[in-house]
Amino acid sequence: MTDLNSLRNQLKEHKQQHLLQFWEQLNKEQQELLYNDLKSINFEKVCKAFQESNISGDLSGNQKIDDLLQPLTSDVHESITRTSNEKLKIYREKGKHFFKAFFPNKIWIL
Repeated sequence: MTDLNSLRNQLKEHKQQHLLQFWEQLNKEQQELLYNDLKSINFEKVCKAFQESNISGDLSGNQKIDDLLQPLTSDVHESITRTSNEKLKIYREKGKHFFKAFFPNKIWIL
């Protein structure tokens, strides 16, 4: 593993130093994996994209895009309390096949 101080400085520059908060609790292999993952991130680009995602030409001053979000109407989503047992069974089967196909030998928690 190379220069941890350089990584710390880079994270601090982008206000991401919290990503190393539990560094000392990791074993050497975990530290190396985390170090390599963090070094592969272009924090300048990520932070800029985040900043831009909170800006819109239709928004005024301090308003954010989140302020424009509205709840989904009931015709575009399902609720477990309003869905028939037959439909729930179909959804569960589809979900089971999906997870078995894409995440074999894993435990699923929904």
